[in-house]
Amino acid sequence: AQRLLSNEQSGYYTLVKNTISKMNEETLLTFSMNLGYNGLYQGAVKIREQEKNLQCSIPWSINLTIIEGKVFDQHHALIRQGEEMGIHTWHLFSNHGIHDCISLAAKHPDSAFVIFSSSHEINLTVIDLAQELPNIALVIPFDADADAACSLLSASGILFGLYYTYTQKDLPKIESGELIEDMEQLCPIISILHPKFPCETELRKRVYAWVTAARMEQKYHTIPWELYCDMLLVDSVISEPAIWVGFDEYGQLCTENGVDRTFGRNVYKNDLPYILQQAFPKKGTT
Repeated sequence: AQRLLSNEQSGYYTLVKNTISKMNEETLLTFSMNLGYNGLYQGAVKIREQEKNLQCSIPWSINLTIIEGKVFDQHHALIRQGEEMGIHTWHLFSNHGIHDCISLAAKHPDSAFVIFSSSHEINLTVIDLAQELPNIALVIPFDADADAACSLLSASGILFGLYYTYTQKDLPKIESGELIEDMEQLCPIISILHPKFPCETELRKRVYAWVTAARMEQKYHTIPWELYCDMLLVDSVISEPAIWVGFDEYGQLCTENGVDRTFGRNVYKNDLPYILQQAFPKKGTT
């Protein structure tokens, strides 16, 4: 960290300056505390304790797909159970359900919510709602409509980022830096590269190698992030083995291998601790 900070030409100094000058102070503080202190400090301690008690792996973050008009009591129960186990970071993928994502986050002020939505869902009504919640960040796709949406987000003081779903054909513009250079023009705090599944392991490795090198070079005033690999990296720092956990719109467990259709692994029907015990028992346990 000291070596990185000694680089006076670091793009991150520009990033910090832009963030402090444009972002709402309460949002910066609350989101950072929920993610950093609740999730990665106190949460990590609790996760390790609960893994011993429950004899299973527990993720540091969980992905949820939210469909418009379909937020259930089970979603709230899932988040409460997760927080009790030390999970305070949630990635919500909106399927025309950004209002539902925001209302879900409003009920759980001690967690950090990263909401992935389409650019079309970003409007003044959504901006007004999001400004009332300092525990959320909005992430939209880097597409033809991103410019207008980012202008609204930047003017509002809301934490926001961009994501791009990559395939093999995108590798040249990723490794050349062209893609991130284009993304950073819209001033996102984070620029996420999201693999389109199914994704070959070798492609993901090459993209992640570029992402980690780019972060160390500090060339860009946005933080490059490979969604899948970086989530696993953080999880591995907290405890081994690293796991990737999500639930689809039907409540079914999703792992790095896709949808797990094993009976009993549906969050609408079973509690989170039970599902994790069944799907991710610690080695040497049953």
